[in-house]
Amino acid sequence: AKYGVNLVRKHGAVFDKDGELSPAAVKRSLAIVEEMKAEGIYTHLSIYFPLWFTPRPDHPWLKGYDGKSHPFAALMFNSQFQEKYREWWKAVLTTPSEITGKALIEEPALFGLEIQNEDSLFFWTFDAKNIPDAQLRILEKMFGDWLVKKHGSLDAAFAAWKNLKVNRDAPVEGRVGFRPLWNIANEKTPRDQDTAAFLFGAQAKFYRDTVAFLRKLEALSMLLSEL
Repeated sequence: AKYGVNLVRKHGAVFDKDGELSPAAVKRSLAIVEEMKAEGIYTHLSIYFPLWFTPRPDHPWLKGYDGKSHPFAALMFNSQFQEKYREWWKAVLTTPSEITGKALIEEPALFGLEIQNEDSLFFWTFDAKNIPDAQLRILEKMFGDWLVKKHGSLDAAFAAWKNLKVNRDAPVEGRVGFRPLWNIANEKTPRDQDTAAFLFGAQAKFYRDTVAFLRKLEALSMLLSEL
């Protein structure tokens, strides 16, 4: 504070190597906010960065990883991952402080929350080389369902695309693959335009749902405080 700093970013995981909540990390987050507040400094919390997580081969809710790669993009479409992620935030925001008895969701010194750090369906990491088959299949099925809703059928979608296909297309299974981001951005074919619209919608939904979840926690906290 003596140097004119009035905001710090606390950037660190609150989960262990398997993605399970770390109570010790939650406790540390609370302590940091309290210490910063004592010095007149706000805190901005960032709790997830894909490089902090390397799912093991037999991981129960992130299938297909090899213990060497990171779960790029998966948070935005894997519902089990999203459920676990929300558990992290709920613990961070609703665990009472051992010192003040207050939860961070009630703390004005908490400036804001960073939903995730450096990941996107439009980032260079979104590539079949970085996403295991088991995970990519989830998103490909979502894309297939989206296309059926828009075009009426996958056959109609491929017809609209002048039969432009990729190796991972599996219409019999209801799955449709993704062209590389470079092609999508530079060639802008009808298929690319549909792909960009789908990816944008899927990513935006993740953010909307996350914000709604956090707002619900806030509303619940306010109700309990009034009681």
